[in-house]
Amino acid sequence: FKDGFINGAIGGGIMGAISGGIQYSVKKNHFIAISKNSSIATNSNGTLNPSDETLNQFSDEYYPEYKFRNKVNLRYKSGYVEGINPTYAAFTDPKMANGHYSIYFSKRSFASKWNLYLDMGHEYIHVAHLASLGGEYYSPYSEYAAYKWNYRLSKESYFNEQALKYFNPSSLQNQGILKNIINPKYMQLGNFGIYDYIPKGIY
Repeated sequence: FKDGFINGAIGGGIMGAISGGIQYSVKKNHFIAISKNSSIATNSNGTLNPSDETLNQFSDEYYPEYKFRNKVNLRYKSGYVEGINPTYAAFTDPKMANGHYSIYFSKRSFASKWNLYLDMGHEYIHVAHLASLGGEYYSPYSEYAAYKWNYRLSKESYFNEQALKYFNPSSLQNQGILKNIINPKYMQLGNFGIYDYIPKGIY
C-alpha cells in the first residue's frame, strides 16, 4: 500500500528478468502452449495490444469465474502507472467509486499473456479482499496472499520473497495469525473464482 494505492503484482525488475530468460515453470510453458488456442490475438513478438478492450476480453476468457467482476473497472492509460511509480506493473485503487474498484495496468503487463495473467490475478485477489472483508481488510495480509498465489502458480522464488516481506509466519505468534486470520479470510481464493491452476474450461 503506497500513496493510497495497493502495490501491483510485479515490479520492473522481475518483469525484465522474466523476459530476459529466467527458467520458465512447467505451468508457464503449458500456458504459452495452450494460449495459441485463445481468441485473443497477440503481436508477432507475443505482446498484447494495451487497451481497456484487451483487458476486458482477457478477463472474460481467462477469469470467467471471478466473483467480483461486476465490481471492477479494468483500465489502461498510456504512461499512467509508470508516472505514479515506474516499478509498478499494475495497482488497485482501494477507494470504490460508483460501485467499482479501478485496476490500472502498465504497458509491461501486456508483454505476454502470462504476464497479464499473473498481474490480473494478483490485483483481482486484492479486490476480492477489499469487497469481502470491508473494514477488516489489511493490506499486508492481502499482499502476502496475492504473492503466494503468484508463487504457487509460477514457482518463481521472487514471488515468495515478496510475500515474506509483507508477512513472515516463522514466529509462533505469526503462525497463529496465519492459521486463524490469513488462511480462512485471505487464502480461500477458490471462493473468489481464482485458482492455483489455469482452468481448462477457458481454452
